[in-house]
Amino acid sequence: MKKLILKILRSCPEIIQRMIRLILAIPGAIVDPKGFGFLKLMLENANVPLKYRYMLGNVPPGDILIDCGANVGLITDIGLFQEMEVYAFEPNKAALRLLNKKYANNPKVHLYPVAVSDKNTTLTFYSTEQELFDQGATIISSGAKLCKHNQSYEVECVRLVNSIKNDILPKHKHIHLLKLDVEGAEFAIMEDIITS
Repeated sequence: MKKLILKILRSCPEIIQRMIRLILAIPGAIVDPKGFGFLKLMLENANVPLKYRYMLGNVPPGDILIDCGANVGLITDIGLFQEMEVYAFEPNKAALRLLNKKYANNPKVHLYPVAVSDKNTTLTFYSTEQELFDQGATIISSGAKLCKHNQSYEVECVRLVNSIKNDILPKHKHIHLLKLDVEGAEFAIMEDIITS
């Protein structure tokens, strides 16, 4: 049966494959709501590639997750499920409203309403009116034109290295995981981290 399911999966478009994987993860989550079954469902829902899931599989409680481009908090939720403390950065106003409600009384979530980069600056953030939590939102103007973004506003952008050095590391020994989904600034940020 498993071989048949895998054969069907390989022949389907990617979106169908993802839906089938989500459906197949549900029984494990029901049977194991506080363990790996539910974690597997959360990882599927957040579309975390298989090759990276081990990073979130066996985390010591209290370890640190930095979630840059937190959007609606799927990775933050995984970190909280694993009893991590989370520093989440998100400039999208619509997503921020949800995140503020979702984590209002959670002392393990530190929410920063800013974009991150390799320098402190102000950027134009482009999104659409139709998408409440626009996963195609961007700070890249050419990308905004391609995707027909019709809404924009200025956002503060902080140098991530400074936030790590000044706000996070003084309180914690190390960082377990840094997730970057920041509209193309990932390489500049990583170079800044490595050279700092």
